[in-house]
Amino acid sequence: MPMLCLAGTFRILSTEPDGDSIRFYPDDPAAWARVPGPNAVRTNAGGGAQLRLDGIDALETHYSPRGGGPLHQPLDLGHQARDEVVRWLGFRGIERNGETVTAVTPEELPGYLLTRGADLYGRCVALIGRGDAPAPSGTQAMVKVADLRRTANHRMIATGLAYPTFYLKLYADLRAELAKQSRQARDANKGVWAGDRTRKGVNVESLATLTDDAVLLPKPARRTPLMIGSNGPRTLSITLPHVDAWNTWWDDYGNTPEGLTELIERIGIPETVNRSACMLVQLDGMPVERKPDVPAVEQGRFAAHIEELRQAGADEVIVVASPITERSIRALGEALP
Repeated sequence: MPMLCLAGTFRILSTEPDGDSIRFYPDDPAAWARVPGPNAVRTNAGGGAQLRLDGIDALETHYSPRGGGPLHQPLDLGHQARDEVVRWLGFRGIERNGETVTAVTPEELPGYLLTRGADLYGRCVALIGRGDAPAPSGTQAMVKVADLRRTANHRMIATGLAYPTFYLKLYADLRAELAKQSRQARDANKGVWAGDRTRKGVNVESLATLTDDAVLLPKPARRTPLMIGSNGPRTLSITLPHVDAWNTWWDDYGNTPEGLTELIERIGIPETVNRSACMLVQLDGMPVERKPDVPAVEQGRFAAHIEELRQAGADEVIVVASPITERSIRALGEALP
């Protein structure tokens, strides 16, 4: 799947890297302008920018919630994640004052990033790799699972030192690979999974429970993504500047790829907003639970139709099965590649 490729160097001296964030300097600082999306990459005077590693979430070694002072999550695992990222990239001999790197060898290392955009804080959300880039810097690289496996993002999930946390723009096949690696790490009780309390819960006796003891995802403060489900011009004019995603029902676009392309163009959904489309599929030999005004997708074309909707502009497809039963869901799951 296409992602912007930028070649450059990683530098950590006088910065505070952690398990999912690090500083990057592209060979051509002007290339930051090519990063797609509504959020511009925030750069420093030297042309560098802080990266947010795509698809992963490590325990926080330092953060300041709104209206509060600096906090962290359990530091042992947070520091293990931080150290693994910089070690994997090739940095050695690191000395620190608190979280700030005061000495390191070498001072910079060649590498690259693969991105589809920046977050609200101006951090470029990226997959990162060491050494030579897989495509000329400033061009679109077709990123496959094999390419993902050569990134620090994949390494952090496989070691269990980071949780899987997927942004909407991360492609489905890359999500599936990271999810698989995460399940394997969890089953082996690696990293955060050995003490994870996210699903079991924890008795919070004081702030120290969250900062020093409890291994949890999500971290205590995060922004909730917003989606609008409307095709009305007035509603879209009000909401599109503020939302992360847009969704449409199958009968609004005829349940066809051509109809989806036409609808997106007609109502003007920008590429900076994720496009989500509901798709109705009828299971063979099962009761017709829904009787729409447009034809349902046949079970035999389920996987192909999803791919066609992707090519038509959908970043996400929400499947509505007819009927919705355990049997039908299992049948559709088996049809996916």
